[in-house]
Parts: sequence; C-alpha cells; structure tokens
Amino acid sequence: MNTSHSANVVLSELEQYQLAAKYSRDMISTHTWDDWIHTSVNPAVTEVLGYSKEEMLGLSTFDFWHPDDVELCLKNCDQRGPVQANMPMRFRMRHKNGHYIYVECARRAIRDKQSGEIQGLLCVTRDVSQQVRTEQLNQRLVKVVESSSDLILFFSPDYKLSYANRSAMHYFDIADCGEVGMLYDLLPGMDRQAFRRAVDVARAEGHWKGQIGFSWFDGYQQVLIHELIFHDHIDGNYFSMIARDVSEQRRAEAEVMGHRKKLLKFQRLMSASELGASIAHELNQPIAAIINFCHGALTRLNKKDAQKEQVSEQALQAISTQAERAANVIRRVRSLVNKTSYQDVNFNLGEVCQNLMQVLNPELEQRNIELFEDYAAQAWVRADKVQIEQLLTNLVINAGESLEESTQKVKNLSISVLEDGDSWRLSVIDNCRAPLPNTEQVFEAYYSSKDQGLGIGLSMCKSIAEANSGQVWMESRADGLPGAALYLTLPKQAVPSQQKQILQEEKV
Repeated sequence: MNTSHSANVVLSELEQYQLAAKYSRDMISTHTWDDWIHTSVNPAVTEVLGYSKEEMLGLSTFDFWHPDDVELCLKNCDQRGPVQANMPMRFRMRHKNGHYIYVECARRAIRDKQSGEIQGLLCVTRDVSQQVRTEQLNQRLVKVVESSSDLILFFSPDYKLSYANRSAMHYFDIADCGEVGMLYDLLPGMDRQAFRRAVDVARAEGHWKGQIGFSWFDGYQQVLIHELIFHDHIDGNYFSMIARDVSEQRRAEAEVMGHRKKLLKFQRLMSASELGASIAHELNQPIAAIINFCHGALTRLNKKDAQKEQVSEQALQAISTQAERAANVIRRVRSLVNKTSYQDVNFNLGEVCQNLMQVLNPELEQRNIELFEDYAAQAWVRADKVQIEQLLTNLVINAGESLEESTQKVKNLSISVLEDGDSWRLSVIDNCRAPLPNTEQVFEAYYSSKDQGLGIGLSMCKSIAEANSGQVWMESRADGLPGAALYLTLPKQAVPSQQKQILQEEKV
C-alpha cells in the first residue's frame, strides 16, 4: 500500500512539472551531468533561441556559449564541486539566426532518490537581453551624470536631498547627502517662492525650464538652476534638478561689459574732444576778428577828428560779418552731429528688434531685468535701418536706467512689434516707472527727468521717428499697472516678392 501511494505521488509531481514546462515562457531543459547534452527541452526553446525541440536534443549547451563566456561558465559549472540550486548565472548564447542573446540560467542537480548520486541537471533559462540593454544604458547615463560639469541633484517631493553627482558634491563640499537633509539647507540663498512655482510646473507638466539664480559662498559664486524634471517612479516620485555654476561666465560678462563701457566712454570723450577742438579752431578767428573790430572802433571814436557815424557803420558791418561766420560754424557742427546720409530701405522690423535685443539683453541681465519679447513674423517697413536701431537702443537704455533706479524687486521689460491698423507698432514697456514724467516734455531737447540725464536721447528719438514718417510717444501702461509704455509707429510696407516666395516654399 505504501509503495503504491508513493508511486502515485511521484507521478503527480511529474505531471505537474510537465504541465508547467509546457506552458512556461522560460526555457526548461534537462541535461546529462558530464557534458551538458540536452535530454529534454520544453517548447519555449523556440521563442528563446529559435530552435525546435528536436533540433536541440542531443546537442551540448557548451556549443551555444559565446566564446568569451566559456571560461566564466565552466568556472560556475565546475563538475568537481556540488551543484547548488538557485544560483543563476548570466552569459550569452547563440540564437539560431546567428546573433547572441543574454540569458540568465538557474540550475539544480537531479539526484537519485535512493543513492543521492547526480544523474543529470535541470536548467531554467530566460532571455534577459532587454534587461541587460537597459542596465547598460543606465550605466552609461550614470557615467554621463557623474562626469557632467553641471550640478545635478535628486530630491523628493518634500524637498529631501537623495543624490548629488560628483560635481555637486565637490561644489557644495558635501560627503554624504544624508548629512544635508533638506534641499533648502544646501541652497540658503535661493528664492524659495520661485523655486516652488517651478517645482509645481515640473510636477504638472513633467518638466520645467527657466532661470532661478542664487548665490553661494558669501555671494562670490553664482549658480543658475535652469531645469527640473519630475520622475514618476514605481519606487516613489522624485525630482532631478540641473544647475550650473555661472560665476566665471558672469565675471567674464561683467569684465566685457566694463571694457565696453570704458570703450564707449573713451569714444565719447574722443568725439567730444575732437568736436571741441574743431569748434574752438573754427570760432577762434571770427571771435578774434570781432574783438579787434571793437577795439579798433573804440580807438577811432576816441580821436577828435573821427567821423563817428562812418566809424560806427563800418565797425558794425564788420562785426556782423564775423558773427555770421561764427553762426555758420555752429550750423555746420550741428549738421555734422545731427545728420547722416539717409538710407531708405525695406526691412523686417521684428527681425531687426530681435537681433538688436540679443546685443542689449546682457546689459539688462546685469541690471536684473527680465526681458519678454513678442515680434510679428512679417513686420516690413521702409526706413533708415541704422536710425531705427539707434532709436530702439535709446528707448531700451532709457527704460533700463529707469528700472535700475526702481526699488521694485521684480523688474520686467517687454519689447514687441505688433500690427496697428496701417502701421507696425513697436512697444517698449516697463513695470516700474511711477509716477510718470511729463510725457510731452520728455521728447524736448535738454529736458530730462533723471538727475544725471542730458535730455538728448528721447529728443533724438523724436527726430528719427519724424524723419522716417513715424511717430514716437510715451503714456501709461494700457493694463493700468505701474510703469511706462514707449511706442513707435512706422507705416506698413508690402512683403517683398522674394520673401513671399520663401514663405510659400516653407508652407509646401
């Protein structure tokens, strides 16, 4: 009775094994102990290696190993030692198509129940090629992150620091992220409100790009956070932050800006010196002549026999001639300063503004002014391009100086070119100028609302606008917020035929 019951149990276990092997997606096979020849294999072998069961029977597993993995496999399958269960090893096997795939193989010995001697091997093999590729990709990504000069930090939704790459560890002088705790402890000078808004955007959209600056090491080091990424991971959500040390860049920019200001100042001084020397040279002779005529007339009038009426007439006529000469000198100098050869050309006002702001924006950034731009795509006008660039430069510099003097924390400057009836309207709008100066007087020569202003810039803007059939004016912001709005309008010009053809080709 006991023997019969034992046989039934063994048969049941065999049936269970056969059923599991039949429907398993893992390759289940049995082998001889000495040379690993396949004695049985389940249907999954076709999915894993591309062979049929019949093709595999009688072949040794050794024949399918990658040449570079043979030594490792033999070491792990040393026949002299006991074969343990649940000790998977990873290696490459040749697919029927000729390429190699990564597999993971778990094996155990098949032993005689009576003697305990090993009669064969049972192996469970699965294709892990995709897993290996993912691991290799992750390893490459880790190397990229670790070798990056950017400061890369990972933190949890409650702002607890969990990872810092090599650059960040060195930069912030930390040995272990656990020592830091909260991200805010590492970045004390950061605008927390702005950072929270960026985190909210990253959580909602998965990604945030922008600029949040903060100082480190007593303000000497300047760091710029420019990217946040939200990771919805199975083990828990977290954020990655990418920041960059821009200290050297800012110092270089400041140095370039300083050199540029010195150069401009030197150029202005040279121009003023040359202009002053020219005026002094040209006016010296007529003024000297006027003085001589006055002295001569006085000397002749003091003589007893002088004909006073004739002397007075001659003297006044000579003085008038020299005074007119001096006036002509002044007129020539003014003509030299105020007038240049007029270049009337067609150009895209939005494109000109965009290119010019790339040059002026670094100076605005130095003053902590954030720039917003909005340009119509085909804002064609006909005017003197150089003069319009000069006008826009003056408007932006005027607004930038006013914003710099403001005590408001957030300083914005908006530049736009939009359609306005039969004209294109260039707008320069700030958010800090309040109260407004006299909007009519600001364009008068030598009037300035600034203590150190010369009253020349906006007056020149008015002259340029009128010379190019345009208008320029200042008024309060249309949205009612504090600040000033400077506008320039120029008549529309038809889009050039060559540009139309380019646009049509782009649409196609």
